[in-house]
Amino acid sequence: KGKKIFQRISEVMKSLSFSSEEFHLEFTQPEKTILQAKKLAKITEKLIAVGGDGTAAQVIAGAYQSGNFPLIGIIPLGVGNDLARVLGIYDLFKKRGVEGCIQQFLKGYSTPLDLWRVNEKEYIINYLGIGFDARIVHSFSQIRRLIPFSSVLIKKVAYAIIGFFYSFSRLKGRVSLTYWTGKEKNFFNLTGYSLVVISNIPLYAGGTLLVPEGNCADGLLEITLFPRTTSVLKFFIEQKILGGWGISRRLKKLQNMPGVRVNLFQHFLRSRNKFGMTVRGEIPKRVRDDSGGEISKSEERDKVQGEKIIVFQPPVRRIKHYRAKQIEVLLNFGNYLQIDGEDKTYLLNEPKIKIEYQGQVFLLPGN
Repeated sequence: KGKKIFQRISEVMKSLSFSSEEFHLEFTQPEKTILQAKKLAKITEKLIAVGGDGTAAQVIAGAYQSGNFPLIGIIPLGVGNDLARVLGIYDLFKKRGVEGCIQQFLKGYSTPLDLWRVNEKEYIINYLGIGFDARIVHSFSQIRRLIPFSSVLIKKVAYAIIGFFYSFSRLKGRVSLTYWTGKEKNFFNLTGYSLVVISNIPLYAGGTLLVPEGNCADGLLEITLFPRTTSVLKFFIEQKILGGWGISRRLKKLQNMPGVRVNLFQHFLRSRNKFGMTVRGEIPKRVRDDSGGEISKSEERDKVQGEKIIVFQPPVRRIKHYRAKQIEVLLNFGNYLQIDGEDKTYLLNEPKIKIEYQGQVFLLPGN
């Protein structure tokens, strides 16, 4: 698939009157993606990552390390594609493919994203997970080393099987988390917990809305705690099935109305626990009433795009989140840790996990 996309990008760029000297394409190399991105970021104004969350995270990290800070875009080819979903690129790619993404990137609109550093070694772009999800990522990584495969469908099936196998795993030994909100210091004893997620973006694990009030550029992380695996499963059922079902019905009503084009987005909403969408065209009153939505004013977006914003309240319970400017975690080796869907359990060889704010990069959104 990578080779086909490579060829397609070249075709699209040439169709847009770019000569071969005006753009550069290269395949990422295992263990060298950050270095590649760092090198390329020094000689370009826009740098596009083609792949999943892991590839995007490495390209962003490399670009930041370059000190040049180009605008960064993503063409999503992964399993979760959480950052691409937050940016609105995932839906754009599904609808309009590579050409639609590149045309959007060329407009030059940008949006900021916070970067966080873990033990001065790794960057958090999307989220860090300790426990259940990291155990799945660790096992998946081991399987892929033995049996390499690239199919997205096979990856999803593998994740599901591994998740079922480790569904009742818990954190081992004494585990504690300390976080700071300004000068205030807070402490949690997490011994026996199932999962801890530290989020930089609202979405988690393939588009699940974990932190509705999350802001990608506010200098804060969101901590979500799941004491038991049953609480994790309940959350996914409520968000993926109950919430998603209601939203999809409302979307269908809008999409079937003549002259209405709908673009769902889930990023940078200031409304708590709500889904948002921008709509081009006139929205009949009865559709608004039936959907249970409300019109929310956004002067800047209306002025630029001439769009209205509809906000829907998904029928799910709220989960408690804790906002933090700095975090430290103490846990024993024998547990598991993942960052942006990549196994980073090696960090547990150190006495503690320390997460600190690093800076910002600017990304190319899908709308």
